[in-house]
Amino acid sequence: MPPAPRRRSTRPRLAKSPTRCGRWGMRTMGRTLSTIAFEDRLTRLANRRFFEAHVERLQEQPASDRDAVAILYIDLDGFKPINDRHGHHAGDMVLKEIGDRLARCVRHGDFAARLGGDEFAVLLSLPDGQQGHYALDVARRIIDSVSAPIMADGLDVQIGCSIGIALWPSDAADLALALQNADRALYAAKHAGRARVVSYSDLPTDNATVD
Repeated sequence: MPPAPRRRSTRPRLAKSPTRCGRWGMRTMGRTLSTIAFEDRLTRLANRRFFEAHVERLQEQPASDRDAVAILYIDLDGFKPINDRHGHHAGDMVLKEIGDRLARCVRHGDFAARLGGDEFAVLLSLPDGQQGHYALDVARRIIDSVSAPIMADGLDVQIGCSIGIALWPSDAADLALALQNADRALYAAKHAGRARVVSYSDLPTDNATVD
């Protein structure tokens, strides 16, 4: 696979801390205004703000108290034509279904978020020496789930997704850098033909180097 060109990442860096509360493995907080502020209205996954807060909290934990983490950045393939041809109502129904499918693909205690538009993220805890093989298994499960037909507004539609994976701390000591690495891996997956999973550790060295 030829090295994928670098791009300026628009994905989250780091921000501040607490998603449907039990759905994301968080403690029950009650349906307060603060809970609603952290929830994506359409999918009921964590929103970008909550994702950034969760990342910040992970980084602040002492190294001795935290598990390794796999970062999965997910971008839908073929979603824009649904909006263009069938309207935003159909598109919203597709996104809602994708949110439900993502939630079913991860364990209780893992973290799924909609970052905006057709971009999603999953953070997987990797305890007891689990490494990239588990993240790859989850990513493939997500691709299979997302690619199944969806009934949206009376239409039978089908889309796919591409996924980039980075591991923290094995791919980067700093979590902010690991997020950038996952974004690079996602771009390589899109560049390679979509409906692919690419791990940052598999990128060519010149492409894997962060400026």
